[in-house]
Amino acid sequence: MKDLKSVKQDEKRKYRLFAGLAAILIIAAFTGTLLAKYITSNKQRAEMIADDFHFSSDYLEEDEKTYTVSDWRTNGICIELYNYEKENVALISGTEINYTISVPAGWNVKVENITDTGGEQVLGKDNVYTMPKSTGRIKQILTFTYTGSGEPSDGNIQVNVKSTSPYVKELKAAFELTGDQGLTYAVTDEGDYDVVTIESNAYQGTVNVSWDGTKLSPDNTNEYMSEWQNSTDGSSDQFEVKAFTTYQLIFLEDCSGNYSKADITVEIGG
Repeated sequence: MKDLKSVKQDEKRKYRLFAGLAAILIIAAFTGTLLAKYITSNKQRAEMIADDFHFSSDYLEEDEKTYTVSDWRTNGICIELYNYEKENVALISGTEINYTISVPAGWNVKVENITDTGGEQVLGKDNVYTMPKSTGRIKQILTFTYTGSGEPSDGNIQVNVKSTSPYVKELKAAFELTGDQGLTYAVTDEGDYDVVTIESNAYQGTVNVSWDGTKLSPDNTNEYMSEWQNSTDGSSDQFEVKAFTTYQLIFLEDCSGNYSKADITVEIGG
């Protein structure tokens, strides 16, 4: 049987144990409250940023759409970006918007900030462009032009614009390219000579012409061929063409009679 002293010591130990547990529970509750407030505060802040962020376009959407464009050679492909919602122009972004642009190789993009007085080019750094913070509506125009050689791969262009801050949003679209497919040409056999008729269509730039120098000779009286010469290791030369213009080149045949239209080729130069 425990004496009075032992009983009192047990009661003191129980008291200290209960006090410690109570302190732990109070601290846990306080920490949980602070954590909940922190999470709620950050969630509300993120929601406020999202609510204050508006970024849209005339063609680009979060759900990709496909468009057909025929005048891409002459006018390029123009896309508008807005710092507001195009379905509700009263919703204007209250923050600066940074974004990147992704297009296939061979395409060049020019970004302009459009104001009442005209356009001002926006220069990107490491492919990051900026739409400044404004209390009013801002429109930027992205003009895509094809600068590659030959024809664009697959006959289309995929455009992606992705905001990187303060909120991530990706806008995209695909454009199917139709219309004139650039340079066209035809070879006509006129007996002792051959006429190459070239239609530049919407293309403007350098044209490469190749021919079999063992069967054909360039007519140096032709204004575009005055300095062209045959070569033993493959005959070729080039000249500059303007858009929507017709050109004619003349090649003289030798006496062998082995000439074929395939001995002359014309293509877009680099």
